[in-house]
Formats: sequence, C-alpha cells, structure tokens
Amino acid sequence: MPANIEEKQEVPIHDLFTREIRPLHNWNEWLERWQAAVTIEEMLGLLHVGFEVPMGTRHWEEKKYDHIDRVLFYMKMADGWSNGSLLKKAGDPDKEYEFGQDKRGYVTKRKPHGMRQILAKKAFDLLCQNFFGSFELEGSGKHGDEWNRHWELDVVTPRFFPSLVKFFRTEKGWLDEESIRIPNLNVPEWQDASHYEAKARDFVVKLSTFMWGWKEPDYFCGEEEDRAAAVGENEKLRSRIETAKPWILEVLIGLNEWTLIRERLLSLDRACLDKLKEIAFRTKLSRHLHPVIEDRKVASLDEAYFAGSRAAMLLSQRELLLREGRRLQEIRKAHEMKQKAELVIKGHSNSKKNRPSL
Repeated sequence: MPANIEEKQEVPIHDLFTREIRPLHNWNEWLERWQAAVTIEEMLGLLHVGFEVPMGTRHWEEKKYDHIDRVLFYMKMADGWSNGSLLKKAGDPDKEYEFGQDKRGYVTKRKPHGMRQILAKKAFDLLCQNFFGSFELEGSGKHGDEWNRHWELDVVTPRFFPSLVKFFRTEKGWLDEESIRIPNLNVPEWQDASHYEAKARDFVVKLSTFMWGWKEPDYFCGEEEDRAAAVGENEKLRSRIETAKPWILEVLIGLNEWTLIRERLLSLDRACLDKLKEIAFRTKLSRHLHPVIEDRKVASLDEAYFAGSRAAMLLSQRELLLREGRRLQEIRKAHEMKQKAELVIKGHSNSKKNRPSL
C-alpha cells in the first residue's frame, strides 16, 4: 500500500480555537466599545446586543449604571430616526458611502445624515422592543398598585420623565392648522408605520391611561416619619403628572386619538382645556371654503366649530354634557324632594286616620 494512505492526515485547527471568545463584561465596557467604534457595522452590532449586556460592575472604581441609563442612551441615539433631515449637521462632508442594497440588489449610497438615520432607526427599533413594548395595560397582567408602581418606578420619575417628554415632543403638522406631529412617531405619509412604531404609539396611549387614572395611595401604616416622606413624594409625583397632562393631550391629538380624549372630556383639568382652546384657535377660515371676505384665523370657538375644528367640537360637547348633566340632576333632585314631601303628607294623613276619636 502506498505510504501516504497509511499516514494520518493532520486535522486543521479551527480558527476559533486560536482566539479568546467572551461576552462583553458590562455596560461600562459596552460604552467604551461604542466610543471607539468607527464603522457603521460595528455600531449596528453593538446596538443590537446592547440590551443584553449586564449592568453590574467589575470593581469599585467603575461607574455604576442601571437599566434607565441604558434606556436614556437608546432614546438619545434614536432621536430623529424617522426623518434624515433631523440628523443633518452643518459642515457635513459632501460625500456618499456605499452601504446596503435596495430591493433589486443594487448597492445603495448614503450621505452622512443617512448613515446616522440607519443607526437612529436601529436604536428606535430596539428601544421599542425592549422598553416601550414591555409595559402592560391595567387588567392584562398588571393590577392596582403593582401596575401603578411599574410606571412610577420606571417612567414618571424626575430622572427619566423629562427625557421622555422631549423624545415625544410635538410640533406643527403639515395637513392643516390644527394638525400636530410627533417627530419620533409620525413617519412620512409615503412610508408604512412599522410594528415597532406601533409599540411606541401603544406605550404613549398606556402612559396617558396611567396619568389620568393615577391616584395617591392611602397611608395607614408605618412610622409617622415614613408616612410623611411618602406623602411628600406623592405630592411631587402628582404635580409632575398634572403639569404634563397638556403635553400628553397634544401627543394624543397628534396620534389622532380623539375618541380617547372624548372619553376623558369631563376629567380634563383647566390646563388641558386651555390647550384644547389653543389648538382650536389655530383654525383658519378660508374665503374659498367659508363665507368670509378674506382668509383669517377664527375669532371664537363657535367659528372654530363651524370651520371643522375637532378641538372646538370637543369643547362644545363638554359644555353640553355639563349643562345637561346639571339640568337632569336638578330634575332628579326636584323629583326626590317631591317624593319626600308626598311621604311626609301621607304620613300626616295616616296619623290622623289612626288617631282615636274622643
């Protein structure tokens, strides 16, 4: 037999055997890698695994982070995801990079702000998947105080809430004077909303439900000092929620959630009513559509209603509900008083009949 057949062939060493393979230690190391990354491929890879990285520290000198730090980072990176023009920077080089492919397989070219938008969109998708999509509605897994605490500890805190309000900020819309846009939620009309955006929209709706349904808990147990501290914290939380209600109202209008607002008409406070009036008075009368001499803004809520303002319609409906509620309440009260009077008269009449004759 030929000698080479009897000789044992050497098995090549797998390339993966020759190098160390380990996961990222923690969020500290993840941030270091993020700052050092240059290519978009590296950054996309880091964003993809960012929510899976541990938050602990390896030694006492390392800075401590928690899950809110991570969410705040992703919100910062995701800002402007829906519109590349929001990510343009003065002084950007006039060059294009080859990255990705179109539906036909051709390599696409993108300018610097387009590259930023790819990263922002990736951060937004992961934010929706790992944070916005993780909140339950009351009655579907979270109940009572447990459900409230889920929002109180993660969302409406002074550390996180201002960044959330900034992320879901509102601006003038394109459709008409009354329309409102949320830059990080309203995708252009020629694009379909992704299921990730649906998670973010659902989160905002759930947040509004929490804000309008939140009630301070009763404090009957514990040390007096602890109860006083808890009462103080809840007063701050109530103030934070009440102050933010006009903002969440405008966000709901931007999401076209008029039915949801209508359901809460009678619970709207003065600040929210003022916001609705402000939106209603943005309406314009057009000489092409309305019997006016020249184009102008409406001068009253009635004019706004006439011009089709949904905000004015809601305010008018609220006045009707309050007025008719008072009228029917007065009718019921008068009926009850009449019944009581008839019972008194009947009682006197019966007492006379039963009184023995002398």
